[in-house]
Amino acid sequence: MSATLHVGLLINPLAGLGGSLAMKGSDGQQLRDRVDQVPQEQRDRALQRAVRALAILCASRQHVRFSCWAGEMGERALQGLDASYTVLGSLGAGLTSASDTREAATQLCDIGVDLILFAGGDGTARDIFDAIGTRCPVLGIPAGVKMHSGVFAVSPEAAGELLRSLAEGGLVGVKAQEVRDIDEEAFRHDQVRSRFYGEMLVPSEGHYLQHTKVGGREDP
Repeated sequence: MSATLHVGLLINPLAGLGGSLAMKGSDGQQLRDRVDQVPQEQRDRALQRAVRALAILCASRQHVRFSCWAGEMGERALQGLDASYTVLGSLGAGLTSASDTREAATQLCDIGVDLILFAGGDGTARDIFDAIGTRCPVLGIPAGVKMHSGVFAVSPEAAGELLRSLAEGGLVGVKAQEVRDIDEEAFRHDQVRSRFYGEMLVPSEGHYLQHTKVGGREDP
C-alpha cells in the first residue's frame, strides 16, 4: 500500500429503496417498476450513508484519494467534501443495474485501488463478489434492506473510523468474510432462506464489522 490510501468508491443508488415500499428487498424488476413511488429522501438513502462515512475520513486530513464512478454511483457523494478524486466511466439514461455495479467494481480493481468502499446491501455485495472475488479488499457501508453478509461495517460511522485508522497506518491485515444473500421472494412471505455465495477480503478490525447472519434454512 502506498503512503496515500487509494479508495475506490461505489454506491448502489437503489440500495434500501425496497424498504420504504415494504418490499423486504431492493433486487428485481418489481422495485424498478415502482421506484417513482419512493420519497426523495429514501432515494438518497445510500448516498447519505456514504457521505456520513466519507465525512469522517475526509475530516481526518490523512493522505487519501478516491476513484469513483460517475454521478450517483459515487461522484455525487464526494462533491462538497474536501477530497481528491478521479471519475471513471459514465452513467447511461435510466436506473442503474447490477451490470453497472460489476463493471465499476472491475474497473476500480483494475486501476489498483487499495480498497473498494461500497454502499449497498447483500445484493450489491454479491455483484461485487461476482466481479472481483478476492482480487481487492472491500468494505461495505450498510445501506440495504437485507444485511446478512460479513463484509459490512456496523454503521456508516464505523466504516469511516475504520478507514481513518487504515489511512493512519494502524491496520494492515485483511481477512476473509462471507458474502450471503437470501431469497427475496421467500422473505416477502416471512421465510428466511440464507445462502453462502463466497468470501471477500475486508480490513481485519473485527469490532467495526457486522457479524455474518444466518437465519432459517440454508439453501444448498
